[in-house]
Amino acid sequence: MSARNRIVKRTVEATNEQDRLGSADLDNEIQGGKGLKTRKPRNPFTYAVFLGKVPPACRVRELKEALQGRDVRPIDITWRGRNGFAFLRFTGPVEECDDVLAKLDGLTLQEQPLLIHAKDKMVMKDNENAGTKVPSTCRVRELKDALQNRNVQPMDITWRGRSGFAFLRFTGPVEECDDILTKLEGLTLQEQPVLVEKAKDKEP
Repeated sequence: MSARNRIVKRTVEATNEQDRLGSADLDNEIQGGKGLKTRKPRNPFTYAVFLGKVPPACRVRELKEALQGRDVRPIDITWRGRNGFAFLRFTGPVEECDDVLAKLDGLTLQEQPLLIHAKDKMVMKDNENAGTKVPSTCRVRELKDALQNRNVQPMDITWRGRSGFAFLRFTGPVEECDDILTKLEGLTLQEQPVLVEKAKDKEP
């Protein structure tokens, strides 16, 4: 039987109702029931901490346990363990960031030391340095068009426009990075200047 009809059959058997003609609409059956999943809106944050050199085999549960052991409680974790990084977001005063960095000093996952630094800490203050992040309403297509106009061709783009950032990855020699940064100088998206910098977790 199809997935739709299985839902109808289970409902009929559980309630002793008479069978009804037609197939079940999966969306209608789930809507209003326990199966309906709603995405929780992301809480606003005041600063974030970047964790680099995360072991690819590591799991987010290991990170959470390590943070709990150091009394670090972010409101949100963006986990990209397979790509070697993660973001921790916090809602406290920006001044608390240094204390969080001190608690995370020397953090390891699977016996590997992590690269830890505040990610654009001052940029995330309300009404300060506005316009240095990727506009939240921007789409990846707009970024691709802007890169094409500047003859910049990354092999991969990690797009987090709603969170205000993106990663461009390249396969060429590391020495080409300065040339790419020169091409991206003065980049704007939706008439807003964008902060462009070399990823800090890469080594020659």
